[in-house]
Amino acid sequence: MTKRLNPSAQPTARLCALPIALAAATALLAACGGGGTPEPSAAGGRVRALSHTAPALVDAPAGLAGSVFCTDWRIGAVTVDNVEVPAGSTCHLDGTIVTGSVKALSGATLLAGNGVQVGGSIVGDDAHYVELTGATSRVAGNFEVKKGGGGILANAEVVGTVVFEEANGPVSIGGARAGGGMKVVKNLGGATVANNTVIGALQCFDNAPAPAVGGNSADSLEGQCFQEASPPPPTPPSGNVTC
Repeated sequence: MTKRLNPSAQPTARLCALPIALAAATALLAACGGGGTPEPSAAGGRVRALSHTAPALVDAPAGLAGSVFCTDWRIGAVTVDNVEVPAGSTCHLDGTIVTGSVKALSGATLLAGNGVQVGGSIVGDDAHYVELTGATSRVAGNFEVKKGGGGILANAEVVGTVVFEEANGPVSIGGARAGGGMKVVKNLGGATVANNTVIGALQCFDNAPAPAVGGNSADSLEGQCFQEASPPPPTPPSGNVTC
């Protein structure tokens, strides 16, 4: 007669009770409950949020001029030709004048504000994060952030076109002035588009979730940036007017 074991008396993981070689013990430890918390996975319905910690920045070398590769530097009120932020690096422009353009490469972080003046364009190409802030900051060309982790455009002036496209992280455009239109397209990290003044069209399409919008002024408000409750444009005065 074969004696059956009581299932409740069996170990939770029988494999852990078997003799195993020392080399395999470490690999098996986690499966047996002794290896700490396993990494979360998408299959388990829990994904660890990505985080970015900017490195400690150092002041750029004295006498900086020409075209600059900004590798974890803080550049102040100097004039340079062009600025490129290499992949994975961070660059902080503070009151800097760039006669040409600024480009942030894959995984790079660009922080620009406090009266930054750019004669060309600011372009983030799969950058981690791109930021331009300040009422006295101005870009004579375009401001384009495509793919990557998103960014912020706040209170600054862009003479050309503003584009946020296919960003995976949050996008915020607030109090900005754009002279050549504004496009917010296919962003996946959430977007806020509020209180901007746009010459041309403000276009928002295929963003998921739809952006939060309000208080924008543009020649036309299209797609997800259409504001049904926005006030009509003022009626031109007629008759005798005291200005």
